Amino acid sequence: MNILVTNDDGIYSQGLKVLVDEASAFGDVYVAAPTEEKSACGHSITVRSPIKIYKKSLYDLAVESYGIEGTPADCVKIAKQFLIEGKIDLVLSGVNRGANLGTDVIYSGTVAGATEGYINGIDAIAFSIDGSNITSYELAKKAIRDIISEKIINRQSNDRVLYNVNIPNISPEKLQGYKDTRLGQRVYNNEFLKRQDPWGNDYFWLGGDVVSIPENDLDYDTGAVNNNYISVTPLNVDLTDFSLLKK
Repeated sequence: MNILVTNDDGIYSQGLKVLVDEASAFGDVYVAAPTEEKSACGHSITVRSPIKIYKKSLYDLAVESYGIEGTPADCVKIAKQFLIEGKIDLVLSGVNRGANLGTDVIYSGTVAGATEGYINGIDAIAFSIDGSNITSYELAKKAIRDIISEKIINRQSNDRVLYNVNIPNISPEKLQGYKDTRLGQRVYNNEFLKRQDPWGNDYFWLGGDVVSIPENDLDYDTGAVNNNYISVTPLNVDLTDFSLLKK
């Protein structure tokens, strides 16, 4: 099995190394990831500037790796068309530093990398771990192994799949289990902090708090992760509002 790994934290992120390590047990791994962090870039693609590609040595990992001056979606497009000989069987994106729950999937470059694989007819999984201060990736390693085994290798259907996986930032012994979930909501209290540069021009930093809704309903990814479950949410790219269409 040929596995393409990408992310939005940049090619030298610790989460990507973890994902490559664990994915290597399932097949031949290739890496195509942004040369710099592209968090919150959504499913943007580069159309008004050239995209440069660099062959990279990725830590001590014996995998074919490319750093690309573009977004995660760019990386998957280019890898599929130019960089990898033969069929790509699985696209993995992450492991992202920070959860991608609920409406975060609209903004997430991590989810976009997996989604681009899905759009191109490839099974895909996005992995994220809650929190920015991650002390251990042991639970993420377990999740990667378990989910690839269950949802890809040993699945009962040949239907193409796209999964968004969110892992609580806890030690493995505190894990309550896995939950197949639907998307919840992430509501942001956006605060733009106004500053001025030395020439008197205004600029802004985006900040603010976030609230996950619902917090305790285990049918939703937000509630599952908040209660120490790993959430596994199947996604689709059809944004049609079918209830309104009927009306």
